[in-house]
Amino acid sequence: MKNTSARAQDIRRPACNALLARREGDVVAIRRNDLQVSFAGDGHASVLCYRPSCRKLTVIATKEKTTGPAG
Repeated sequence: MKNTSARAQDIRRPACNALLARREGDVVAIRRNDLQVSFAGDGHASVLCYRPSCRKLTVIATKEKTTGPAG
């Protein structure tokens, strides 16, 4: 049975709208040409935008923030 709560989400650079990565659940995947990188669990990924006109750094949390009671 497919888990419908883990929907894929594009992660884009806000200034230029370049696609930097995709998030599905708590997995962040970056794919460029022959390069494939996946991050999971607690942490972050720092991604430099590949567009020459942008070249800005974006930090991506590798675990989705959840709402609910603390503790």
